[in-house]
Amino acid sequence: MGILNLFNTQGSQLQGQATATNSPTLVASTPQSKLHGTFEGTPGYSTNGEYFDEVNTQWQAYNDGMPNALPLPSQLDMNTNVPPAYEDIFDPASN
Repeated sequence: MGILNLFNTQGSQLQGQATATNSPTLVASTPQSKLHGTFEGTPGYSTNGEYFDEVNTQWQAYNDGMPNALPLPSQLDMNTNVPPAYEDIFDPASN
């Protein structure tokens, strides 16, 4: 029996809640998370601290047996200015 087969049938004492079978319910690891920004292009928690309550709740949902303090937002952000998209500044005529 291969190791993947053993894991799928017997599990592991190390797997906890944040496993591949449970991860769709953990929003912090999905595109719906506002940790780094939104689909609309607004900056998220990691750049300017927005959405702290929502992101912190999602962050705390991970059950890994350790306290999960949410890191502070970046000090290297661009003053929450989103740089222009490549498509907006690309000039095919000059190439």
